Amino acid sequence: MWETLSAVFFSPWPPGGSLSRTGISVRAGAKTRMAEVFSGLWLILIVVLMGSLAEAVPLSVIAGILAVVAMELIWARIPDARLIWKTSKGLAATGLLTFGSALFIPLQYTIFLGEGLSMILYIYASGMEHAEEAGDIAADEFSIPDQFFMAWEDALKRAS
Repeated sequence: MWETLSAVFFSPWPPGGSLSRTGISVRAGAKTRMAEVFSGLWLILIVVLMGSLAEAVPLSVIAGILAVVAMELIWARIPDARLIWKTSKGLAATGLLTFGSALFIPLQYTIFLGEGLSMILYIYASGMEHAEEAGDIAADEFSIPDQFFMAWEDALKRAS
């Protein structure tokens, strides 16, 4: 935090962190933030002593390493995806739509789309839960948009 504030006065390069390096450190057993300091020191040492050897590594090898890491991350999330699929078809559809939209629109808009759809589903589920608790709306009595708006209308009446 302090390095970010000092950047205002001294105009250095902005500080940054690596989430993946933190994850690797935690998996390796790191307990304190000093692990990041030692990680940085090791990185400096490796770059200074062996930086010229990096030119000999073909880009295809680096691409292969990135592909393996990406696949490991995806495979690690399959149990979570199965749980979401079993639990909520709406959340599963939101995830699939967000994932698919990343192929066609810029990533920042994909994130906004996923967050927006998740919020809409949460608000809908929250409204339906309160409406069903009050016994005002039968689950199959109205269409989904009618149920959604009537649930919020009832919630507002109870709140006022």
